[in-house]
Amino acid sequence: MIDVKEGATVDVVVKGKRVAFSCYGLVTSLNGEPEKEIALEAVGMGSCEGMQEETRSDKDGTYRLRGLQVRDGTYRLRGLQVSGSDVTNVNMIVFRRRNQFEITGTVASERDHLHTLKVMLYRENNLDTPVLTTSVGIAGYFQFQPVPNDGEVYVVRLDSSLSTKTFVYTLPEATVTSTGIRSHVKLIFAPKSRTFEQEPSQGSLLALPFLAILALLFINHSKIFPVMQQAAQMLQGVPAADQ
Repeated sequence: MIDVKEGATVDVVVKGKRVAFSCYGLVTSLNGEPEKEIALEAVGMGSCEGMQEETRSDKDGTYRLRGLQVRDGTYRLRGLQVSGSDVTNVNMIVFRRRNQFEITGTVASERDHLHTLKVMLYRENNLDTPVLTTSVGIAGYFQFQPVPNDGEVYVVRLDSSLSTKTFVYTLPEATVTSTGIRSHVKLIFAPKSRTFEQEPSQGSLLALPFLAILALLFINHSKIFPVMQQAAQMLQGVPAADQ
């Protein structure tokens, strides 16, 4: 407290000692993109035990931890140590645990058959109702919408609109467990055309007796031709010559 008399001028020198400092840095993802709203915590160690400061990264990924007091101690933020000055360039890379799982795949088949295909995703414990359905691209690639990353077992099954009357084929499938980030499957679709034996037409069936008669005439022509000749002469009124 300073006592100042009326009309007097007093010079006062005020000295202070800084006892708390800040930590500056940047939070990014693995690809260098800034990560916002990431919680950071500095926990005191040693003589600073019991002290704690928190903050969150801004939209550009930068953060500032304020109020780090110096008592010859250390704050635990990746081994952060504050001793008489602000700490800068404490940059961090964060790895997010994904809660979604992607299922992709390719279908090996002739290009003409790709437009007839669709891929369905079933839960292993319910193969009657598909969870998701998607089409196959012109390059044979397909991708489902993400599913929960919860260790569920899924069955990827191929379906085709090709007629089973004209093609013979089997529909492949694959099993996937939703653990990790992504699973890629490969399905092979190789339909074959059915081969049909040509059925005889009605006209062909009617011609069979006629062909049989011609065959008999050819085989027995030596006996049949004289009889036919005799019959023809009788019809013309000419007596048949003695044979």
